[in-house]
Amino acid sequence: MIHVALVDDQAIVRAGLARILSPADGFEVVAECADGRQAVAELPGLHPDVVLMDIRMPDLDGIAATRRLRAAEIPSSSSCSRPSVKTKCSGARSRPARLGSCSSPRPPRI
Repeated sequence: MIHVALVDDQAIVRAGLARILSPADGFEVVAECADGRQAVAELPGLHPDVVLMDIRMPDLDGIAATRRLRAAEIPSSSSCSRPSVKTKCSGARSRPARLGSCSSPRPPRI
């Protein structure tokens, strides 16, 4: 099971992603955070394998939150040493900001 944390200031985006990431496909959503500050406070104790985070959020954006999570060196629940953080933005250009990577013995079906 791949443990996923969702971080986005739009509840409908978090709900949509949570619905897509089904346990039948090997995913479990372990956290939904409304901003970067909440993510930095909650995620270290939850040990997600992957964090899907919006770049543009009020209070603490996804880039700053990713830096703080990286500095905290949050452990993963799997055999990975650090979770992978993927950030997104609503514009045409999007780039991932990776905290770490993991090779899964079985890639998830999407």
